[in-house]
This record gives sequence, C-alpha cells and structure tokens, in this order.
Amino acid sequence: MIHAIRGDRAVRLAPARFRIRATRLAWDALFVVATLVAAYFLKRHYSLATPDELWWVLAPTAQIVESVLGTAFIEEAHAGFMSRELEFVIAPSCAGVNFLIIAFSMFVLAFVPTRRTLRGKILLWIGGACVAYGLTLVVNSLRILIAIWLRGRGVAFGVLDAETVHRVEGVAVYFVSLCVFYLAARALLRRPDEVSHV
Repeated sequence: MIHAIRGDRAVRLAPARFRIRATRLAWDALFVVATLVAAYFLKRHYSLATPDELWWVLAPTAQIVESVLGTAFIEEAHAGFMSRELEFVIAPSCAGVNFLIIAFSMFVLAFVPTRRTLRGKILLWIGGACVAYGLTLVVNSLRILIAIWLRGRGVAFGVLDAETVHRVEGVAVYFVSLCVFYLAARALLRRPDEVSHV
C-alpha cells in the first residue's frame, strides 16, 4: 500500500518537474538568443565605429597602459591614443572588442544554464557583461604592454617578422586569458542556485 502511494505521488510530480525543466530550457534558449543578438550588434558597431565612438574601451585601456609605463598617451582625433615618445598608437584595431564579445558569449553559454532561477540567470548575464568588460580592459592593456616591450626590442623569430610576432603575441595572450577566465569562473560558479523554483 505504501509503495502504491509513493508511486502515485511520483506520477503526479512528474508533469510538474517536466514543466519546470521545460521552463528552464526556454529561459536558457532566450538568454542564448539575447547573447547572440548583443554580440552581433556589438560586432557591427565595432566594425563601423570611429576611434571617437570606441572611446569607452580605448580611453580606459590607454589610461591603464599610461599608468604602468608612466608615458602619456594623448587622444588624437580620428586615430586613437598616441604616445609620441614611444611612437605607438592605441587604435581601434587595438580595442579588444572581439575579445570582449568572445569572453561574454563564452561566459553566458557556459554558466547561465547552471542557474536554476530566472533571477540567478539575469544576475549572471548582467554580471558576465560587466566582468567581460573589465577583463577586456586588463587583458588588452597587458597585450599592448607586451607588444610595446617586444617592439622596443625589435623581437623577431626566424621567418616571423616583428608584425607577425605582434599578431601571434596577441592571439596567445587572448587565448590564455580566456582559458584562465573560464577555469576561474567554473571554480567560483560550480554550485548552482539552491532554490529549485523558476
């Protein structure tokens, strides 16, 4: 008799659990779509933007590099931020927007589905955008600092000229940073929300 009651209860709970899971999957799909749309429009903005329109990422990056090197980077109209002493320009191509897009998209796709509540998903989505922006400023500044150091020493490896070394250095810094970002986020967010209701 007890087994029969338990079995009946399990049958009644099954549809409710299915609805909860279906709702979570629907919200996850919505967040994925929202992320892809945001990535598309940010990429489009980046591809069409002038240096002045990328001030929100170029200016903080230049300030970080300037504070580390102690060398002034002056804003040049329609060019970016230039250090005449180093003969180096932080231009739109140095903005790191592609890294920002990848970091944010990776974070959302990997971790938003781990949140059980809608509130948790929203907070993680917004938090992911903020963290990805801050990470972009730090990582891009590090990449530029390394590039300036390599350029100042005319570093080249065999058939790789200085320009190619600069590109390889950028790819390496971005790749390692993404891996560290993912591992750190996974360690911090390994536990899903305690609340199981949507």
